[in-house]
Amino acid sequence: MKFRYYFYCLSLVLFVSCEQIVDTYYENRESENYVSPYKGTYFGSFSGDDNGSLKIEVSEKDNVTITRRSTISNVDDVFYDALNRSTFNGNTSPVTGFRLSGNLVSQNNTYTGIWRQGQFSGNWTIKK
Repeated sequence: MKFRYYFYCLSLVLFVSCEQIVDTYYENRESENYVSPYKGTYFGSFSGDDNGSLKIEVSEKDNVTITRRSTISNVDDVFYDALNRSTFNGNTSPVTGFRLSGNLVSQNNTYTGIWRQGQFSGNWTIKK
């Protein structure tokens, strides 16, 4: 009788483990085939306590390269972020501390948000 119980438990564990392996396989496959709906290059500007131009490049895997050119402080800055769905993760530039907040959801293909750099802040606007 104990043998049947152990056999049943072992069979159940093996079945659950196999199911998890299959689920993981299909999740990985889905991830490999993912292409971001936000992929592309966006151009625009930022204004407020500082102002200048922005160029934002989104890869097919939602990795983001942000290039900004400040006209007030005359600083060029390139740093990296990522999208979580359509929202910027909020990574800061390791050089200047510049950070974008916002997302790439819009009805008219104009995207807006806020930026911060220490005690300075303002708004940004980009278009694809």
